[in-house]
Amino acid sequence: MPVPDLLPPAWRPVLEEGPLPIPIHSELHPVRWDYGERFYALENSAMGGPSANPVFGPTVAAADVYWRLYAATGRGSWLADGTATIWRDTALTGSLLAFNQLLDETVARAPQISTIRTAADLLLNPNISLRAPGGKHPVVGHDTSGGNARKLNDEALQQGLTTGKPEPRLGVGLDWSTRSADEPPSAPLLKYAAWVATSNIGISNLRAEVDLLHGAWTVTGRERLWRSLSFIGTARSQDRTFEPSSWSGGLSWAVPWTTGWTVRADRKQTFDVAPDVTWMVTIRGDGKTPVPRGILF
Repeated sequence: MPVPDLLPPAWRPVLEEGPLPIPIHSELHPVRWDYGERFYALENSAMGGPSANPVFGPTVAAADVYWRLYAATGRGSWLADGTATIWRDTALTGSLLAFNQLLDETVARAPQISTIRTAADLLLNPNISLRAPGGKHPVVGHDTSGGNARKLNDEALQQGLTTGKPEPRLGVGLDWSTRSADEPPSAPLLKYAAWVATSNIGISNLRAEVDLLHGAWTVTGRERLWRSLSFIGTARSQDRTFEPSSWSGGLSWAVPWTTGWTVRADRKQTFDVAPDVTWMVTIRGDGKTPVPRGILF
């Protein structure tokens, strides 16, 4: 049979021998982007992925156990008062982080509106960063993920999860961010804060943050002493008054033959007339519990 000239060259010898027993193509399906599936994947990554903030871990793990027991026995585990509020705030925070990343990915596929997106984000969450990649000329930029991404990068560096040569970086901004793993559980999970952060400029990491909603400040410094061993120092204020409340200092060791496990020894002291001194040894493992659908609702 005659062979059309428009067919690919690889098909021509096959068609010249005779008709094929099966079709050489299948029905085409429309190309689409499933926002629901992608949003769930980003939410799972924000609360339970390798780069998730450790503050999500206890809540996600407790919710996972509760719903697994409920599905198997009809009764969940015991829940303390206020658990529903904590689960709701955690779910809303993870959804907010996932939505922001989903918006970034959508804009990345439409370069025509990326400038509008950056301008709007710069207005609502102003921040600017100055970095020197590879020790070359400084580069000025704006990060649409703001202070939260910077905080997560700092914590990943502290736990020894990052590789490669660190680059000097300075950032300042005003944005929403999640609670740090170093903060007490009573601190708000999500806050709007002004922050200044440096990386590898005299000290491995230094971050100063002012919570504009609760009237409090926090200064945290991390210095890598040797491989996975680091010194951590923190000073905090009281809510609403901005007066110094406490300071702490200690050593943190990221266990090299495991992932996400740290051993930490701290000395914490209050700024009261009669200072309260506390010595603590903490072993923490961030296993990153996956987030099944509807786990927090």
